[in-house]
Amino acid sequence: MSKNTLTSREKEIIELLTLIDNMPITVNDIAKKLKVSSRTILRQMSKIESWLVANNFKLSKKPGVGLMLDVSIEEKVRLRNLLDKEMVSKEYSPEERQYFIISELLLSKEPIKLYYFTSLLKAAEGTLSSDLDKVQKWLDKFNIKLVRKPGLGIYIEGSEEEYRHAMIHLIYDCMDEGQLLNIIKDNVREGRQTQSTIEISTRNHLLKLIDKETIRTIEELINKIEKEKNLKLADSAYVGLIVHLALAIQRIKNGERIHMDKKALDDLKILPEYKISSVLASYLSKSFDVDISDGEIGYITMHLKGAKLRLNSEDSLYITLDNLELRELAQKIIINASKETGKNLLNSDKLLNDLTNHLGTAINRLNMKLNIRNPLLDKIKEDYSEVFNVSKKSIKPLEELVHGKIPESEIGYIAIHFAAALENYRNNTEKYKVAIACASGIGTSRLLASKIEKEFSNIEVESIISIIHINEEELREKGIDLVISTVSLNIEFNNIYVNPLLLEEDKIKIEEALKNFSRKMSDERHKEVNDQSFIENVKTIKVYSESIEEMIERFILKENVVAENIDNLIEKAALFFTDSQRQYDDVLEKLLKREELGSTILSDYNIMLLHCRSDEIAKLQVGVLRLKNDIVLKRGTYDEVVNTALVLLAPVHVDSKRLELMSVLSSSLINDDNFINVIKQGAHSDIINKMSKLLANYYYSKIKIFLDENQYTIT
Repeated sequence: MSKNTLTSREKEIIELLTLIDNMPITVNDIAKKLKVSSRTILRQMSKIESWLVANNFKLSKKPGVGLMLDVSIEEKVRLRNLLDKEMVSKEYSPEERQYFIISELLLSKEPIKLYYFTSLLKAAEGTLSSDLDKVQKWLDKFNIKLVRKPGLGIYIEGSEEEYRHAMIHLIYDCMDEGQLLNIIKDNVREGRQTQSTIEISTRNHLLKLIDKETIRTIEELINKIEKEKNLKLADSAYVGLIVHLALAIQRIKNGERIHMDKKALDDLKILPEYKISSVLASYLSKSFDVDISDGEIGYITMHLKGAKLRLNSEDSLYITLDNLELRELAQKIIINASKETGKNLLNSDKLLNDLTNHLGTAINRLNMKLNIRNPLLDKIKEDYSEVFNVSKKSIKPLEELVHGKIPESEIGYIAIHFAAALENYRNNTEKYKVAIACASGIGTSRLLASKIEKEFSNIEVESIISIIHINEEELREKGIDLVISTVSLNIEFNNIYVNPLLLEEDKIKIEEALKNFSRKMSDERHKEVNDQSFIENVKTIKVYSESIEEMIERFILKENVVAENIDNLIEKAALFFTDSQRQYDDVLEKLLKREELGSTILSDYNIMLLHCRSDEIAKLQVGVLRLKNDIVLKRGTYDEVVNTALVLLAPVHVDSKRLELMSVLSSSLINDDNFINVIKQGAHSDIINKMSKLLANYYYSKIKIFLDENQYTIT
């Protein structure tokens, strides 16, 4: 049995010490981890030492180095067991008190007396007054007013939209996505007895906001929608949507309604996400016996629009106008980052695709003024500070598009994409040639070389050389970047000296040397990047030109096509554009599957877009079908008419650059009246001529981007 009772903070300090394996930790680092001052930690140390001594444990203290438990593995296990049994007297941090106060105020419909908080939190009125000042600052972010009335109590004022906004932020402030996923997956365990009443109480309040039974039903309904619409939400968006809906259902049940501006709602109603949201709302309404208003559906739509919603089947064949512009935006940002880093990142299709996908949702969030949470921001800024700064400088095109500054949370997400691309670039291209110079003989040299290559994947030990006979000219001829020596060298060549055993500080020294060398070489390599990039761009231009030729030569126009309905039209399209039964069956299946996700119809012009990707299609295929009679689709209160179809088919495995060209045609249906007219009425040769002009304009615009990137000019 342990002797002396610990406070919760003293217990936290000891627990932290048990987690650090044979490495000292400073008081300052402990303070940072526990979010308190160093002085607070120092005040606790006398009591902690007494407790450890009383229980036969030794604490090692080294001035200027730090604290460390001097215990064996068996003793550490015994110590942890003791801590688990330890009954603590809780000391609440200011943050804990403030979150508890906020949760109480958000859930209460009546004013709360000051005495309630002072007695429950064991805090003086002065302390609580300071806490309330901080609470007001937190609430200010959501335009919620904190009202303090002597004799009456404390309460808050704001709109339902602002209350929900604050509740969602409170949930995310107090629980990370991993904890929320555990709750959603029904893995919530009861709090340990060592947890404080306040922690359990705050957590219980939050769990009231996201009731587990409600969550279970919502998850089933979202899974149902995903299967029906063949969609997939990213994990973070999945968690966010469940939290949003659980909170909305709870508030609706309590009679709290949300309203949306009519114009904003009308703008949302034309989005495909609104249709999905409406279906989801109808399921929720039936399951929970609540009336879900258009305003609520609007907010669900905003959530989906700001989420990473993606097709689960073969990705949509064509890139919409938005996505085409997004790719160009992503390319501009990547060009900027390439110039900043001196590394050609444009060759990474993964970076281009990932950044394009990210920018789509990012722009939606920025335009709709949605709050962007990034729990990794501090870690990104700390571990990838250079990449973060590169990202910050590179996103000027995005700032111009949204007419404003990009919040750091969003820059952090963009930095993750660049960090991954740069790491991949280094692994694939940036290898440093190293020579090992050792005074202790060939055996020691080999051992050191082996250790270095094991620790640094970007180092190749090119040779082991004699310290006495170092030839700098020979090193340059061999392309050696760095000499690593076990003694200090007086030579005019990049070199560092390390311990033959390669200690931790030596590894840091090598990393710094490589970074410095990389910076020195940046300007020289920039020219190499441009030359290499030019060759890659020539290859890309070749892909564009071959694809354009393919699309023009294989174009088909069919007139007076007889089709009774959309399914019949799809059957005809599959028939006209395939040469075998196997091809026909696959294309028909893919076109019908794509149509289930929603029709793409230009109502003003009666043109329908039919598109898919098929394993049975070998080349890009473009065609136009003109119907003999109109097809009328019933759309609730109005009818939609189709008399023309633009058909776009492509292989499943196809270069994204080839798909961009198909996108030029699909996006021209939206922004080019001449193209629409020629599709509707033009002869075969007219359509060919118009397609050629559209594709040529895009082709030349890409050449211009490549020339700008490499800073070449045409004379």
